[in-house]
Amino acid sequence: MQLIRSQSAFRFSSKEDFDMDRYVDLLVKRRPESKWGVINLSKAHFRELIKKAETEAHFKSLLDAYYNFIGHRNILSQTVIDEMMVKALDKGYATAVQDMIKNHEEMLYHPCPERVLAPYLNHFVENGDLEQLKLFFDAVKGKNLLQKPADFQTILIKKALELGDKSFAIDAYLDILDYERAIQEGGLDLALVKQLLECFSYEECIDHILFAQMTELIEQ
Repeated sequence: MQLIRSQSAFRFSSKEDFDMDRYVDLLVKRRPESKWGVINLSKAHFRELIKKAETEAHFKSLLDAYYNFIGHRNILSQTVIDEMMVKALDKGYATAVQDMIKNHEEMLYHPCPERVLAPYLNHFVENGDLEQLKLFFDAVKGKNLLQKPADFQTILIKKALELGDKSFAIDAYLDILDYERAIQEGGLDLALVKQLLECFSYEECIDHILFAQMTELIEQ
């Protein structure tokens, strides 16, 4: 592999030859380290890494590089991280970077609802793979600091019902933070709530606080 030096960064002779792990290793080693052990990494280098990423292995290495960046107190803008997420999705490697959403608080990342969360949801819904969709839901479930599109859970509920997973549909309903917003802006209508009610067994109907909440919602 031919490694070419430039004024701003190491550059590899072709995309096929690009070894991201080696690039990051060389990058870290050539940067000065403070007396506290902190390395000042250039944000421009991370953007170049995003441009170079083409394979699943590249995106996994890109996550490792990001851990190095924040570990050395180099905070990247949300826009830059969104770029990484969007490119991973475009290249077909959404699952390779999904931990950025799952661990968004620790990663100092708040994905854009329109640029990242909605397209990722649409990807997994259109893919039709129930297990991958559930893994994506597990990544966002209970993450109330995530700003999700208004119809986020409604789309999940409809797909879960379509795929015949009643428990998943109920879990998606329970993940709604603001039911009024879901009704007014997110497409949560009476017909869908009634479909969810039909997912309950008799025992759950008589001994489940959720059933009471849903019937009250219908009456309103």
